[in-house]
Amino acid sequence: MKLKLLNTDRKNRKSIDKTAPQRSRRGRNLLVFLAFVLLSAIFWLLQSLQQVYTSTYSIPVVYSELPPEIGATGKLPDRLDVVLKDKGMNLLAYSIDGFSPVTVTATEQEIRRKKDMSMRKKELTELIQKQLLSSTTILSISPEEIQVTFYPRKKKTVPIILNGTVTPKNGFYAFDPELSPEVVTVYGSEEVLSGITSVETEAFSLDRLDSDFSGEMAINPIEKVLIRPTSVKMKIRVEQLTEQTFELPIITKNVPEGYLLRPLPGKVSIQLTMPTSHYKEISEADLQVAVFHPSTPDSLKSDISLPVQLIMKPEWLKLYKISPAHVQFIIERVQLNQP
Repeated sequence: MKLKLLNTDRKNRKSIDKTAPQRSRRGRNLLVFLAFVLLSAIFWLLQSLQQVYTSTYSIPVVYSELPPEIGATGKLPDRLDVVLKDKGMNLLAYSIDGFSPVTVTATEQEIRRKKDMSMRKKELTELIQKQLLSSTTILSISPEEIQVTFYPRKKKTVPIILNGTVTPKNGFYAFDPELSPEVVTVYGSEEVLSGITSVETEAFSLDRLDSDFSGEMAINPIEKVLIRPTSVKMKIRVEQLTEQTFELPIITKNVPEGYLLRPLPGKVSIQLTMPTSHYKEISEADLQVAVFHPSTPDSLKSDISLPVQLIMKPEWLKLYKISPAHVQFIIERVQLNQP
């Protein structure tokens, strides 16, 4: 039994050794075939690219900036569709490299000298031909003409309104934003400008500020209106908060003649929360608190208290606390001196 198995294995090995060279020859033949196919495709492509074809390309159009006092209307395309004729190789290069924009320019003297300007097919062809090879032919351009009509714009100056929120981090104070510039000039027809009293910045939200902020904000565009400048620089100063307390006498207001209003107590404590830079800039002389004489009969009842109001303070002071916030009061009749 062992001898038979050994003989069988030898036969199998001989069989395998015979088929291996056949598969190797087939693989080489396949590689040679694919190489010929690839070479044939390359030669065919090269021959094809030497033939003449036509192809359509889209070339961008840009217009030189006009003075803001001058507007323009008319057929103002942003692209020109151009049909070109040349060898396939050259057309392929145009497709890969693309085209530079065609620039339509007009000097200020030309604008003021004439109200209309037009570029006909001949002029457009000359501009496009500068980017083409000498062998390339322009078959067609669409549109064939660019027509522009100039008109004078009115102008006015309007303020900038911030369209956003500024929130400092707890323990910090954010001063009012500073804009540069604070106004812009808008240009347009008299009818359109009559309804414009201000412009807005783009929407924004600045939260948890704990340091100074500086940035540039775009101005929201307005239809049929030119705005200059189109953006504004904004600065926000941020400082840490500190506290200061004063004791102030309460003064009375709106007391009828012949009466005396006595607040109880006659003084209150006011706690100010302010930026550190203002700590030494404020004193009791900058502050004044008051109560107002009751305006209705119900307000004269003994169980009614009067609110204490801060009637004088620096403009920048926004955070304060009065204690007590309400006081009791006594109204007395006084004898007027007879002449």
